Amino acid sequence: MKTKLQVALDFADEKKAFAVAKAVHKHSEIIEAGTPLIKNCGAKTIIKRLKTKSGKSKIFADLKTMDTGYFEADVAIKDGADYVTVLGVADNGTVKGAVDAAGSSRAVVDLIGCKNTQKRIKELMKVGARNFEVHTGIDEQNKGMTPFANLAVASKIKGIKIWVAGGINLETIDQIMKYAPDVVVVGGAITKAKNPGKEAEKIKKRIILGGKK
Repeated sequence: MKTKLQVALDFADEKKAFAVAKAVHKHSEIIEAGTPLIKNCGAKTIIKRLKTKSGKSKIFADLKTMDTGYFEADVAIKDGADYVTVLGVADNGTVKGAVDAAGSSRAVVDLIGCKNTQKRIKELMKVGARNFEVHTGIDEQNKGMTPFANLAVASKIKGIKIWVAGGINLETIDQIMKYAPDVVVVGGAITKAKNPGKEAEKIKKRIILGGKK
């Protein structure tokens, strides 16, 4: 299994998003249309336009759906998204709807805010979810929180794929890779760098090494 790099465009500036996508796509298998970007520009516009700037990279629409899971996932997939997110704290029916609309390989359950990672993953596996994102949000990061503890728990569960996000950078990537996640999501460490393309390349090399120096 080869871990993929996903670059998260977690800002609202459309012009900057296209510039970063163009700079990083050679080193990133997935480009994420972050929630602020989708809210500011509209899902249809940003998904379709990002596809033209992202080479062969897949497009991840971070909808963070909390209700009407089938409807929102269906719309985004039809607009060209390769992956969509639904919140793990949402009702089971909402998650099932997103999985039914996007398919179990394209719907990603964002576990941000979930209190018991293991319990919630196993509950949602029963409604068809197979992709889970262990996610420490920015507000949580500002309190000193990291994704490591929940990642350790999730990595032991069989039959699922794990995304991990939350302040990941060159200083933490080796520790992250010890858990062999399927996708590593990096935002500000790349998008705020002076040279996003070069930073993405450096992080991708660390991913390939798998935490081994």
